Amino acid sequence: MQSIHTLNPQQLPELRRKVGMVFQHPQLLPGSIKENLLLPLKVVCGLKGDAAQQKLFSAFNQAALWDEVKDRLKTPAHSLSGGQQQRLCLARTLALEPEILLLDEPTASLDTKTAAQIEALIIQLATRYTIVMVSHSAQQTERLADHIIRFEHGRIV
Repeated sequence: MQSIHTLNPQQLPELRRKVGMVFQHPQLLPGSIKENLLLPLKVVCGLKGDAAQQKLFSAFNQAALWDEVKDRLKTPAHSLSGGQQQRLCLARTLALEPEILLLDEPTASLDTKTAAQIEALIIQLATRYTIVMVSHSAQQTERLADHIIRFEHGRIV
């Protein structure tokens, strides 16, 4: 194990690539659904063409989104529902093949049905990824977590 404080600046991009973050509120890139995935693949991984298309397809499938967007990849990403936007952000993160997923309240602003879909997806992804998730819902934590760390007033209890 190595402290991040001992890394040189050239090592930080690789460290950032190993950790994928999905925020509480979807952080969409400007542009289409497809561009939201292809741009990071091009900028971060240098992928284009068939290799990028394969990653796009795989990531959308992992995020359980392909069937819902395959016929409208060129439409603006902001036209998606809240749950679809959240899964698009998750797909974008998965396309970069991180080792660890950080999820900040991934179901906070979603309706009950969509939240249940995201929870089922998290359970499925937990078989392949290390996931660290923040949740204010004790019930959700009990359903999803292997390990729980509870904070009160900034302290672990």
